[in-house]
Amino acid sequence: MDIAAILFLTLHLVGLAFGAGGAIATDATFLRTVWDRKISKDELNLIKILSKVVITGLVLLILSGFLLLSTNPNYLNMAENPVFWTKMTIVLILTANGFAFHKKVLPLLERHEDTSLSTETVRKNLGLLAFTGGLSGISWYSALALGVFMQSFDWSYLLLMNIYVLLVIGAVMSAYAMLYWILFRGTKVTDQNSDGDANSETAPTATSTSESSSTGLLAKLKNPFIIATGAVLLIGVAGLGVNTLRSQPTEHLVCIHEGPPWFTPEVLEIDKGDTVVWHHCSEDEVEYVKNHGSSIGSSLFSKVSAHGDEDHKHVHTHPIYSISGPEHFSSDFATVGHLEDGLEFEFTFTEEGTYEYICPTHPYMKGIVSVGEEAPVDSLWPPDEKYDEADLLSAPDIPGIGEIWVNTQFEHIDGQDFPGSITVLDASTWEITDVISDNNFNNPHNLWNTYDNRYVFQTQWHSDKISKIDIDSKEIVESIALGNAPAHLFVHPTEDRIYVTLNNEDRVVVLDSGLNILNEIQTSFGPHGIWIDPGGRWMSVAATLEQKFDIIDLETEEVVKTFDAPGLPLATQITNDGRYAMISLLLEGKVRFIDLETLEHVKDVEVGAMPIWAMPGPNNEYVFVPNTGSADISVISLDTLEVVTTLPGAAGAHGITFGEREDGGYYGYVSNKYARVVTVIDVDNLETLGHIPLRDSSWGGNGILTLPNYYAEFID
Repeated sequence: MDIAAILFLTLHLVGLAFGAGGAIATDATFLRTVWDRKISKDELNLIKILSKVVITGLVLLILSGFLLLSTNPNYLNMAENPVFWTKMTIVLILTANGFAFHKKVLPLLERHEDTSLSTETVRKNLGLLAFTGGLSGISWYSALALGVFMQSFDWSYLLLMNIYVLLVIGAVMSAYAMLYWILFRGTKVTDQNSDGDANSETAPTATSTSESSSTGLLAKLKNPFIIATGAVLLIGVAGLGVNTLRSQPTEHLVCIHEGPPWFTPEVLEIDKGDTVVWHHCSEDEVEYVKNHGSSIGSSLFSKVSAHGDEDHKHVHTHPIYSISGPEHFSSDFATVGHLEDGLEFEFTFTEEGTYEYICPTHPYMKGIVSVGEEAPVDSLWPPDEKYDEADLLSAPDIPGIGEIWVNTQFEHIDGQDFPGSITVLDASTWEITDVISDNNFNNPHNLWNTYDNRYVFQTQWHSDKISKIDIDSKEIVESIALGNAPAHLFVHPTEDRIYVTLNNEDRVVVLDSGLNILNEIQTSFGPHGIWIDPGGRWMSVAATLEQKFDIIDLETEEVVKTFDAPGLPLATQITNDGRYAMISLLLEGKVRFIDLETLEHVKDVEVGAMPIWAMPGPNNEYVFVPNTGSADISVISLDTLEVVTTLPGAAGAHGITFGEREDGGYYGYVSNKYARVVTVIDVDNLETLGHIPLRDSSWGGNGILTLPNYYAEFID
């Protein structure tokens, strides 16, 4: 908040304090005059001074409010805040009440300066005095409360005004009762006729004028019609307020952002009938939601809708999709954006229970909504990494060869707008040698190299770019925009062609190594994983969002057959001999095998929870399947298409590749989304050797590549 806003806000609060303090002091002074039945010159002057204090407060309130809006229209987004409009309504009522006080009440007091106030005079003006006094006091303190706690109310204008009216009715009735008790409290008073002539009287008796007036007034108050009307009015307003409160289901905002925990709040507890609205938010807006809660008052809703400057334009793809719960909800794989994009998604929960949901484009993005019950967990991030410190790998007796490049997708890099880096390991020492980052990086997900080992190409999954990296210098050569959510890429084994999937579109883009677009291949919707057999004939594509599996003939670059692939199919590979294409079915816990000679579905093999890749080993005997849900690696025999063993891994086991050892064998290297390690396995003996530690900030292991690339050995 700038200095001007602080100054105007201070003036605003001073105005409220002047008005509230002056109003209560005026009411107290007036009650004293009624009690004494006489208004002295000093008391009248004090009331006049206090009325000027109230007017000063009212002027400061209106002026400072106008200055706040005109000089800083985004301040608390007041123009769209029901609390603000409630306070403005009260200010208008106070202005009208002040006008009535100066036109009616103050002249009455001036006419009776230093003279007695007769019972008849007070009685005639009892309603006016009770109304202006009660209205003034409750209005000023309501305005003060709304001003001080403006951000704490998430109620509608109608509900706030109902509460205010109830308070006014209560205050006016209390003021009326107090004045009436003072007026007829049975003490000896000095009465005065309407012309101001004083006559000495005793306390009212059965034959006195005062008693007669009192009896008439009491009779009116006891009139059943008046009592019934008042009761109905009070009950009706109270009922309207309660009904409004009950019929106001709450809207909750869930902020979507690009790094873990991805959804804020990630675990949300709501009531049946409430609505949840998902939007992209900047980091400042995420902090705003953390500090003020998820319930959407107009101020919070407007705060988020202000997002959308050029530095944070929406290029991300985050549909919303429930995977468990009494009801299913989905944005139908449509992009969920910012308010100004008109792409927000909302769902009203009508069934109690606990719901889990994900972004189906990026299924590690997970949130929980519990409706009418306690959530099963408090938070989802950070996760349990699921390995023992004793398993951290020290250098084996037999060193590895080359480098291991890991997409540490969730890593926060200082000075970089969005998360993500590439961590480079020396396989001979298991030491980190480089961390590659760039401001074009945004959750870098998958990578592949040219077979002359000059360049690596890297997808930026949460944006629209791919990056070209010099292998020797580790510098970014160029980054270009291709389309929505580039996920995986693969370099043709014999031609200068690079294939890139666009995960929230229905196409694969074909480029050359100079990043010139050569062609586009139409696919099923949501292509994610991609693979090419070493002979260069077939390309397989996992179409995640349509839950299909496309087989493409690379001679024509057209889809020749499409298979069903239920349960969020993510990655696909082809065996090194070109016999089988495989696809992991995340929510099914299976790997589907397709015979590429007959183009027929052969078998589904059950593996661990939430399988990701199904990578053929370098000896073409086994397929290794990292399971992100069960934190292990299933090993499938290619002879029997059965799981022969399961190796322990780490949390979020994701990708796997292979690298040579100095003795001529192979190591397997597994990346892990939810553990800051790379898992090392012995491919020949089928055992886990341990875990290579990464940096403390290096979360999100996804794509993984060895240089030199073992795949090159199988190219014809």
